[in-house]
Amino acid sequence: EADFPVARHINENGFYVGCHQDLRQSELDYIAECVGRFFGNKRTKKPEGVALILLTDKRHPVGAADIERLPMELFARTIVVDAGLPGPVRTALEARNAMAIEATDRHPLDVARDAMDREGIDAAVIFPFNGQWDPTDIPRILMTLNLGYDMVIASRFMMGGGRKGQRGNIRSLGNRVFNLLADLLFSANLSDSFSAFRGVRRSHLASISTPGRGLTKFFSLSLEAAKRGWRIQEIPTVEVTRSTSGLIADSLATVIPALLILLREWRSRPEPGPKDRS
Repeated sequence: EADFPVARHINENGFYVGCHQDLRQSELDYIAECVGRFFGNKRTKKPEGVALILLTDKRHPVGAADIERLPMELFARTIVVDAGLPGPVRTALEARNAMAIEATDRHPLDVARDAMDREGIDAAVIFPFNGQWDPTDIPRILMTLNLGYDMVIASRFMMGGGRKGQRGNIRSLGNRVFNLLADLLFSANLSDSFSAFRGVRRSHLASISTPGRGLTKFFSLSLEAAKRGWRIQEIPTVEVTRSTSGLIADSLATVIPALLILLREWRSRPEPGPKDRS
């Protein structure tokens, strides 16, 4: 190292900014936001009115190590939608000032929507807290949402994302087919409309109806957003599933409901005016 004093000086006193032909607009925005926050002395400021909402799943237990990876300090509030969370984990989350809400027999998205209304939350990052999604992508969702987008989706099917099982990659052909149909029918550009990991603004979420159960409810949310012309951004993420057989069963059970929702949204789209027809 002593033979390269200039390189050593740069290494000790500088920092590197990504600069290559594959940078996406969201990543350029992320870099600009980081630099602006640093030189604006805003690194410790939490975004007001933005919450982290954790969706739990009793089929996939989490532990203390999963809690430590959550960037809860970035949010004004953390809300846990408890759908079978182990007692010690819930206690540990509440010790970090998280508010737990029982999901009972309601869909977690509906519970999250009501919690946002009740707490006066302007926007939220919704994160499936089941040990399968990467919590290091939560700040990227938050930053992109703060740039003015109406909804930000963590996508497993765009460049840089992925979906893996414990024994290798998962193709998820059905998911890609439904995304293609949604893009063709609604002139959208979505790659992962079923993803539950996303950021959304309360004013937009409260203005729509989202039918469906399970992941089809998030699919319905994506279709409504595309149909209404929301500003949508996607960032890549990687999901590592724990049960491939359970994933296949859930996917098969989603096909018919997703088709019905796609048909419903297509039939309820606004008719084009004379200018649009031309």
